[in-house]
Amino acid sequence: GRLKKAKEGKIVAAQSRPTYGFQFNEARDGYMVDEATMCTVHRVFSMVGEERMSLHSIKRALEADGIPAPNGGRFWNTNTICDIVFEDCYRPHSYGEIEEFVSPQVVAALNQSKSYGVCWYNRRRVKTRQVGEDGPEGRRYRRVQQTVWKPREEWVAAPVPDAGIPRTLVDAARGTIQYNRPSP
Repeated sequence: GRLKKAKEGKIVAAQSRPTYGFQFNEARDGYMVDEATMCTVHRVFSMVGEERMSLHSIKRALEADGIPAPNGGRFWNTNTICDIVFEDCYRPHSYGEIEEFVSPQVVAALNQSKSYGVCWYNRRRVKTRQVGEDGPEGRRYRRVQQTVWKPREEWVAAPVPDAGIPRTLVDAARGTIQYNRPSP
């Protein structure tokens, strides 16, 4: 059901929170830009792409200014900042680029003069299994999780509204920290 919904160009609201900088629409099948948090996202891109600040410096600056983290807490995580920079929801794509990712039915509903971000689904497969271990207190079980990235051809794209961040800034920020994370 979730994959079908994503192929229809709708956001899958399986998680309780939308992507940082966005909010769910009334039907919870699409995004709208949340101006309050999108300002923080734009600031993150500026600090990385223009000011060339380290992820840890950005974390400290956001915490010093009292900006709540995406989970609502006081403390930011450098991995979260890195994930924001590499999230395709914030990178503007032209109508022609979106046309390559989504079905003709989804393309028909889009405005040719606007740009869109992309929310990707079906990118990885997570396998969970239980492992038994013998210990001094008897046998104990724990869950082991393995994540495998799927081939890019299997990814499903859903268009989202343009975040308002210039593509040059997004690309500059990604170039600055491209070696800070493992590639899928």
